[in-house]
Amino acid sequence: MTKKLLIIHRALAPYRIDFFNELSRAFDTRIYFENHSPDEQSFRKDLLAERICFSYDFLDEGVLGIKNMRIQLVDIVRDFRPDIILSSEFNFITPILLFARTLYAKTAKIVVMCDDNFMQSKATASGIGAKQFLIPKVDGLILCDSRATEVYRTRFNLMDKFYTFPIIQDDLYIRQQIHLQSFLAKELRNNILGGSSGRIILYVGRLSEEKNLTELISTFSGLLREAPDLHLVLVGDGPQEQQLKSQVGQLKISEHVTFTGKKEGSELYAYYRIPNLFVLPSIREAFGAVVNEALLAGVPVVCSEVAGASTLITPSNGMTFNPFSPLDMGHAIQRVLQENNFTHYSSDILPKSLMNLTFREEMDNLINYLKQ
Repeated sequence: MTKKLLIIHRALAPYRIDFFNELSRAFDTRIYFENHSPDEQSFRKDLLAERICFSYDFLDEGVLGIKNMRIQLVDIVRDFRPDIILSSEFNFITPILLFARTLYAKTAKIVVMCDDNFMQSKATASGIGAKQFLIPKVDGLILCDSRATEVYRTRFNLMDKFYTFPIIQDDLYIRQQIHLQSFLAKELRNNILGGSSGRIILYVGRLSEEKNLTELISTFSGLLREAPDLHLVLVGDGPQEQQLKSQVGQLKISEHVTFTGKKEGSELYAYYRIPNLFVLPSIREAFGAVVNEALLAGVPVVCSEVAGASTLITPSNGMTFNPFSPLDMGHAIQRVLQENNFTHYSSDILPKSLMNLTFREEMDNLINYLKQ
């Protein structure tokens, strides 16, 4: 008999669609989202719908003006009687689900997905608060950063309770979509480089303070002195956009920096086909799903060691660095560019994936973990 899985998640983002698709195939699943879009982000719903193979609904607003006080969950658990409950992060929803289980689904397994990175896990492990109280009461905790998993295993001395599942997407689907944009990618690269054989460094994400882009631009400006063929492409929008454009102008490097605005769907996939290097310089970052996308496109990555996605980086596909050290960032970019000198870049041939694990295998392992 197929097990019943109740999923409570914050919001639907493109990088989670394959994850929910697979869970809906493996279980008798009901999915509820807390919010209609992720915090500080919005995605085109028509593009999301093209990939979604599951049905879902939204929770009612929290009561008493408290965002996560979703008492509707008691009725949902009563009506569905799930075998497994998978929720997102620790908040008021966690004790509500624990209470609902006591009343209506006594044998249900409650597993919480938590996006804590290494730094956040160390802060939690050394502190006292609601999370420390709730972790022993749930049956499992899924983390996206393997370093955080080890911190929690040590802190709570519960080896089997903690599991790592990085935020990754279906490699076959993503690589197919990137490959389909070869013609557009060739056009984009020619427009950016003016037909020359320069090298492109790509960033994808919000243009906001935590992404450390002012430091990236400063570092890039210094690299240009010895490598004038470099070009920086920033894909995204956000509150720092005008400040960053002003910084580029003041440094007199406008000819070497392109701001594309926000891109989604096929346009975004095309940009993953054009760079020689991808960089994620964040000083605060839970994971960084864009790293997975870049690696699937065969692009080497220089990644902030703060980001959970830095655990995807090995000597064979990139390098991590300390984002609080401009020298470290510059050294990492220089080194990876030297080791991956694509002088004869071709947008007609999709490079092999640089991911060292596959979505299918990771999902199979996760499903087995949930069914235990």
